[in-house]
Formats: sequence, C-alpha cells, structure tokens
Amino acid sequence: MRSTGSFKRALIAAGAAALLALAAMAITLAVGLARADRLLDRVSRSQTQLALVTRLEADLNAVPAAPPDRRTAALADLARSVATYRRTIEAETPIVPKDALPAQAIEARQAAELATLIARGRAGDIDRFRVLARAIVTSERIEADDALAAMRTLRRTGTGTAILLPILVALAGMFAMLWMLANLLRPIGALRRGVTALAQGDTARVDTSGFSDFDDLAHGFNAMADRIAAASRHLEAQVAERTTALADRNERLAAIDANRRLFFAQVGHELRTPVTVMMGEAEVALRDVATPPDALRDALGHVVANGQFVQRRLEDLLALASAEDGRLMIASVPIDVAAVMRDVARQAGPFARSSGSEIALTGSAQALRLRGDASWLHQALLALIDNAVKHGGGGRIDLTLAREAGRATLTVADDGPGVSEADLPHLFDTHYRATDRRGGSGLGLAVARWVAEAHRGTIGAANRVGGGLAVRIDLPLAA
Repeated sequence: MRSTGSFKRALIAAGAAALLALAAMAITLAVGLARADRLLDRVSRSQTQLALVTRLEADLNAVPAAPPDRRTAALADLARSVATYRRTIEAETPIVPKDALPAQAIEARQAAELATLIARGRAGDIDRFRVLARAIVTSERIEADDALAAMRTLRRTGTGTAILLPILVALAGMFAMLWMLANLLRPIGALRRGVTALAQGDTARVDTSGFSDFDDLAHGFNAMADRIAAASRHLEAQVAERTTALADRNERLAAIDANRRLFFAQVGHELRTPVTVMMGEAEVALRDVATPPDALRDALGHVVANGQFVQRRLEDLLALASAEDGRLMIASVPIDVAAVMRDVARQAGPFARSSGSEIALTGSAQALRLRGDASWLHQALLALIDNAVKHGGGGRIDLTLAREAGRATLTVADDGPGVSEADLPHLFDTHYRATDRRGGSGLGLAVARWVAEAHRGTIGAANRVGGGLAVRIDLPLAA
C-alpha cells in the first residue's frame, strides 16, 4: 500500500493547523470586539442625540414663555443646542453603516432645517420646528433601538462563535490525532504480525501503509524475512538431502550387515568342508592298519591340499582385514610375473587335482618384469584358482600370461556355468556372493581386486563364449 508523508511533516502540518485555528479565533474575536465598540459608540451617540433633540423641544416650549428681554437669549440658547446636535450628526456619520447613511443624511437635513427655522425667528415656524423636532426624536429612538438590536445580535453571534469555534478546533484536533495514531499503529501492527509469523516459521511480508518513516524498517524486515526464508529452504534442502543420504547409508549398512552375516556363514561352511575331508581321510587311514603306503600317501596328499586351502582362507581373512584397516603394505620391488605364474600353477596343482580339475599354464614363457609384491600376487592368483576349482565344471583351468601394450595380462578361466550378467559388476565386492553360485564366501575375489589395484592394475571378469568364467588381471610392466 502507498505510504503517507513522514511523521515529522504530519507534526508540522498539525502545528500549523493549530496556529491557523488560534489565529482565526483571535481575528474573529478582534473583529467582534471592534464591531461591538462601534455599536457601543453609535448607541452612545444616538442616546446623546436623543437627549439633545428632546431638550430642543423643551427649549422651544420655553421661548414663548420667556420675558421679552430674555427671548433673544432663549433663541440663542436654542440655536447653540441645534448647532451642538448638528456637530454630533457630523461626528457620527463616519461610524454609520452604509445601509444607514440615507437615514443619516435625512437627519442632517432636518437638523439644518431646524437651524434655518431658528435663524428666521418667525412665529409661524414654531409649529414646524416642533413637528420637525418630534420627527427627529422618533428617528433617533429608532436609531438607538436599531443599535441596541445590533448589539444583541452581535452578542449572540459572538457567543455562538465562542462556543462553536473551540468545539470545531477540538474536533479537528481529535480527528488529526486519531489519523496520526492510525498511521503510527497500523505499521507497528503489521510489523508485530510479521514477527509473529516468522517466530512460527511461516513466510512473512510486511506492507506498511502508515507514515513513510516505517518504509525503511519494513524494507529491512522484508529483506531479513527473505534471507531467513532462503536460509530455511537451504536448511530444509540440506536436511532432506542428509536424511536421504542417511536412509541410503542405513540401507547400505543393512545390506552390508546381511552380507556380513551371510559371509560368516559361508566362511564357516567353506572352512568346515576341508576340515571334514581332512578328518575323514585321517580316520579312514587310521582305521585300517593294513592300508597300503600308496593309499596312505594319497590320503596325506588330500590332507595337505585341504590344509593348504584352509590356510589360504585364513590368510585371505587376515589380508582383507588388514587391507580394510589400511594396515597392509604392498612391496614395490622388481619381480618376474611369469615366475609367479609358474609357481602358482605348481602349488595349486595338487589341490585342483584333488577336486577333479586340471591346471593348464599357457602363454609367455619369457620373463615379464614389473614392480610389485610377489607374495601378494601369488595369493591373488591362488584365490582365483580356488574360485575356478570351486565353481568350475571340474575340468580344465587355463592360466594364461600375455603381454599387451606394455601391460601383463594374467587370466584364470574355467569351463563352468559362468556368472549371470547382473552379478558380474559386483563379483569383486567384499562379502558379495553371486545368486546362482553355490558355496564360496566371495573373500578370495575381493582380495584379488585389492592386490590388483594396489599394483596400479585392474581386474575384471567375463563369461566365456563356450561357457565358463574368465577373470583377467592387467598390471603395468616396468619401464
């Protein structure tokens, strides 16, 4: 809404209006007093003229009764009285209102006629003098009555003005005060409602319609409310974002917890199987004292192979725990990855054969050198072979070493059923277990990925065209 003027201007205007009202009252009073003074003067003169004219009639009656030697003196006294009366008329004329000037002129002519009659001194003029004097008396009485009536009218007008003017001034002052209060309280109320809305978390906008002095305050309040609203929206967005992130994290934690529990169950099952095999082989060998040495040797071979499997799983557990805590270090020394491949094939051969599989090493026979840790590469390859033995088709496991564009590629491929396409991206996640693969904890593939990445290499898996799964590790060769 549009604001009125400033509070300062309103005060100045109110003060000016009050001064104008006081000046109007003073002027009205002065005009009334001046008019009253003129009326009083006129009444006084009318009374004086009436008394003079009345005396003229009495002096005229005394002239015939005067002794002859006193008659001339009596006429002289009468002439002086007429002259006095004429002077009072002349003195009164300036204060006579315009509407009374014709009557005043008649009085002047009648007075002049009286003077003429006295100057002629004829006996027949006495009656004319008396009639004229009586007419002047009547006229002066009417004039005196009119002056008194004007005085009474002026008194009533003055009384009414004295009553009404203060009342009007008081009413004007009251309306001005109410207007100023409204223009003061309206923006204050708007600000109070805005503050209350902000305190309750609502959107607040203040539109002042009072004095312009509140405009800056309202603009500042609206700017503050906009900043608070923007900060609130930003905070709400952050809360929503963090709530979503927390929900996602809780969901991931729940999935991890479920996978962890499944992982421990699988590890327990995976470790129990070779231990059961070792105990069975040992019990069978001990039960028959006539067991031939070759059979005993074969049983001990199975025990050693399964013992090595258990040992690798325990090493995988320790390695993974150390890697996740950041406590495990990878050496960076020159190694021959071809020698590592040959050593892994030789060491895993008995275990693979005990499971009905056969390892075939193909590829480069030349030394391929890189900087890394031979023992960790050894363990990663054994983990891939263990996975191939467990989930392969029980046939051939191909270990292939090749050199491609300055990198060494190590591939372990089986002839099993392979892995579903949905499980391939997660095959190397810790504790992950493919849905269509029975047995296994997923521990070995996670260790293999960690070892490959620690050597600045990559690891991936793909289903083979003819069936089976091929896991490939790419490692950078030494310059």
